Amino acid sequence: MNRDNLWQLRRPKRWFNALLFYSGWSSLFCHLCLMLFCLYQEISYPLNWWFVALAPALSILWGGVGALQLQTELPERHSARLLC
Repeated sequence: MNRDNLWQLRRPKRWFNALLFYSGWSSLFCHLCLMLFCLYQEISYPLNWWFVALAPALSILWGGVGALQLQTELPERHSARLLC
């Protein structure tokens, strides 16, 4: 694997990396919906919202970035074509 490929955000294939990745994205989506709901209802949202959104962002990075993953991903195999 190339060193540049280790720091790219990709969809993981291993179960634990995928769990971290997708739970992080769903948590960020829930935070966004809650922020929009509070804006619509004119309810004050906490000023430290970025601190709450930091945990799902780190979860996305731990699941999707190869250099930070807890389970190492298998190298991608290129499909071999048989030329007749």
